[in-house]
Amino acid sequence: MIDTDFVYSHHCSGERKGKTSVRRRILVIDNDCDSLKLIIDKLNLYDVDIKHWTECGRVLSGALDVGGYSLVILSPGRPISVVKNQGELALVSCATIPVIGICYGFQVIAHAYGGHLEKLDRKKFGAVRVQWVDTDHCIDGATDFDAFGEHLYALRRISGSLKGLAWSVDGCEIIKVNNRLIYGVQFHPELGGGAFAAASRVFVSMVERLIEYDHCS
Repeated sequence: MIDTDFVYSHHCSGERKGKTSVRRRILVIDNDCDSLKLIIDKLNLYDVDIKHWTECGRVLSGALDVGGYSLVILSPGRPISVVKNQGELALVSCATIPVIGICYGFQVIAHAYGGHLEKLDRKKFGAVRVQWVDTDHCIDGATDFDAFGEHLYALRRISGSLKGLAWSVDGCEIIKVNNRLIYGVQFHPELGGGAFAAASRVFVSMVERLIEYDHCS
């Protein structure tokens, strides 16, 4: 577990080539994520603030305002059951800016928008083959790819509010909320190294396109 002392900021280095010098801000919600640093490393073109998941309860009172950010990312982890995480459920339900959920964050989004999560017979740990079934302008999804999966629950039924963009044998791997810039990836784009480089590229391109889309909208 990474000790964030509940709230801290990480200012990343680098600038977007050929772009304005005004750096976009990303808010990462830390769900007691062991691989948080690996996720932050993929966001080195942006200013990143990190808040512990317990801070999301302040969304309900209006004390946590995410309006100053270009993107919110819900990290992997599993601090409490998805159904009990009222703060993050509220955040993704009322967010007016783009959101990406990773693994646990994917499951928060799925539950918030009516998806049915099923417990697997055994925990998934290892390679998954991700196959595209639909396209989306915010994702570079030309070819199927391998990714690293580590989860105990899977989304196997899609509700009317969700669109399943890519699937594996275990269930849906990439979702989008209809008419919202809210996406989730069940796999871990930060894990696995070179063998899963394509999964990392899908995530990074999603971040870039959502931030540019939000900036231009």
